[in-house]
Amino acid sequence: MEFDLIDEGSYEQIMQQTVLPALEHCKREGWIRSYNPDVGQSSSTHKAAVHAAGAGLGNFHYICYESARFDELAMPGSQGRHQGLVIISHGFTEFAGKYTEMAWYFLLAGYTVCIIEYWGHGLSGRGISDPNLVWVDSYKRYVEDLAVFCQEMEAAYAGDQQVCLYAHSMGGGIAASLMETHPTLIDRAVLSSPMIAPQTGVPLRFASAVLDAACAMGMGQQKVPGHHRFKPEFDPHSVGKASPARMKWIHGQRLACSEYQTSAATYGWVQQAIALSRSILKKGLCEQVEASTLLFQAGSDSFVLPGPQERFVEQVKAGGCDINFVRIAHASHELYTMPNEILGPYVNRILDFFAQTETFSAGN
Repeated sequence: MEFDLIDEGSYEQIMQQTVLPALEHCKREGWIRSYNPDVGQSSSTHKAAVHAAGAGLGNFHYICYESARFDELAMPGSQGRHQGLVIISHGFTEFAGKYTEMAWYFLLAGYTVCIIEYWGHGLSGRGISDPNLVWVDSYKRYVEDLAVFCQEMEAAYAGDQQVCLYAHSMGGGIAASLMETHPTLIDRAVLSSPMIAPQTGVPLRFASAVLDAACAMGMGQQKVPGHHRFKPEFDPHSVGKASPARMKWIHGQRLACSEYQTSAATYGWVQQAIALSRSILKKGLCEQVEASTLLFQAGSDSFVLPGPQERFVEQVKAGGCDINFVRIAHASHELYTMPNEILGPYVNRILDFFAQTETFSAGN
């Protein structure tokens, strides 16, 4: 599919004058009751509590951009026909607004876009008072919240068309678990730098033992070493391979909203990230995946491990599912923030994949 990327030289101006007003025109948001791992209710039980408003400790927030209302604007480059639904599953410390640009491209291609904000992130409920920290009681909360979100958004928007999932990093790990445990919810999935296993700096088995001990001593909600609180000053030297214009825009969103300043992991979160990894890589679960999948690996990634990504692909492929692996050699972890010369082929590949109705060979 041919489309124009947002010009990095005029990035903020285009976002402010064109993209944000268009998205505001077609925006809907709400809250859904979050899964409680202590109660262990099924997704079919907690999907009944969908609220037009009602933030709170036990709810997660979401935003939808409706393609029918977007098409009313007749934006240049818009396809003008409904293609289906794209659900976005964000990464660690992220929030819905970070995916404004990706939502724009999906809308231009004809998709309704629905973005979940996981518990402990954005405007969703939190189990910890410090807005800088991310803590979760169980990774299953994330997975079951994504499951009910997919069910609700499919019922509202998909009709007889495909449900596609775009998932980054932590959201990619959650998506992988979703596809194993709820294999019929998604038709096509893009896992972008997925957190099949986190990068902890030490072997995962050793890290797990340390984390278990720390949590047993009551340190589960304390910040792990090496993570830092939000810094209001934008450091242009910290963007690495990413687009400075995109990273400055994202930082501005964080600066404007205290709920977007989540920046550091707790012992409890890392413990659950490793537990999620162990679950994902169980061979019997990998073989349950049914959704056609496209997995992107960043060539320079300091946040997630590449080996477990490759192992996941091989185990899913061994189970007979269609899965394709793409490595982007000169890119860093957040592929959707890369300069246009990398972002263009990346987005094109995703849109072409979502537009397919047939499966591709698992040998690709």
